[in-house]
Amino acid sequence: MAAIAELLTSIHIQTTVFLIGIAVLIQAGLIWFQSLMIQQYRGIRLASLGTFFYGSGMLLSSFRGVLSDNISIVASNYLVVIGTAFIYV
Repeated sequence: MAAIAELLTSIHIQTTVFLIGIAVLIQAGLIWFQSLMIQQYRGIRLASLGTFFYGSGMLLSSFRGVLSDNISIVASNYLVVIGTAFIYV
């Protein structure tokens, strides 16, 4: 139990958000590739675009403290909200 508590306290949040952003961008690429193979459904490209925006926003939010606040906070939150809206349209 102590090992789990030590592991949870040693995790760096910005690195975790960065890795999640990379994983979501890979997912967006795979969804886009699927949209090329299956052309019957119209919403797949919009879902891949939304996933790309969401992943880009997550990636930008991992650079808080490195980039300026306008880019790392305002732009990242904007991309996350737009990406979520595109996914659920």
